[in-house]
Amino acid sequence: MAKLLYIILKLYVMKQALLALVCLLVISVGCKKSNSKSRTELLSQASWKYSDAGLDANGDGIKDSPVPPGFLLACDMDNTLTFKSDNTGVVDEGSSKCDPASPQSAPFSWTFKDNEQVITFTNISFGGLNGDVTVKSLTEDELTLYKTVNVSGFMVNVVVLLRH
Repeated sequence: MAKLLYIILKLYVMKQALLALVCLLVISVGCKKSNSKSRTELLSQASWKYSDAGLDANGDGIKDSPVPPGFLLACDMDNTLTFKSDNTGVVDEGSSKCDPASPQSAPFSWTFKDNEQVITFTNISFGGLNGDVTVKSLTEDELTLYKTVNVSGFMVNVVVLLRH
């Protein structure tokens, strides 16, 4: 009888210890701060600079070929795009300007739409980024944009990669 009582008591103590452990795990997971940044924070934390661009021939959102020669000029590739959290931004011409008469920088406006999967640009001159542009990916270091543009009467899918 004493042995049975000992086993029951031991099981009860183990059950209580397990219950306490589960409670601690739930509390620690529930109280853990989230380190993830919002899409606006990711977009506005630093200026973006051109890294790569290409054409998406089959419409799957992945670059299939580089842009044709002359489509992007070297003086455009050092430009920066700075988003601010108040839905404004600045385009800067960088160190090499294509037109010496154009201003060094110009303001623009932007907003997210479609569950933050599309950026709507207004008043911008940055490689054809105007109107609605799809955000293919946005991380701490990379921003991939996708837009269908009209080039000489042909609709072309363009993928642009920007980095900090």
